[in-house]
Amino acid sequence: MMADSVEAASKTLDDPTPQQIQGMISRLVDEIVNDNQFDDCDITFRDVQRIKESFFKILTGIFHHRIDYPGYDFKNVGEESGNASGRNTGPEPAKTV
Repeated sequence: MMADSVEAASKTLDDPTPQQIQGMISRLVDEIVNDNQFDDCDITFRDVQRIKESFFKILTGIFHHRIDYPGYDFKNVGEESGNASGRNTGPEPAKTV
């Protein structure tokens, strides 16, 4: 339940900061806890905190900022040559024997 909420909300984030990610996780999970949705299970507050930390590690890994590689424009790969790998990806012509 927590993972579904956090995962769905994370897909709406555009270029989030670690603070935004942490705030989103805390807000969503705290709402679930405050709504008494765990009253009939054996989860502890320590478990909830560990789950929040795990979500944070995963999402910051997904959304971390990457450096630009000098001399490479990965956004336009394949547009100039029509094929970025340099290999013929179409079907091979039949060989005559």
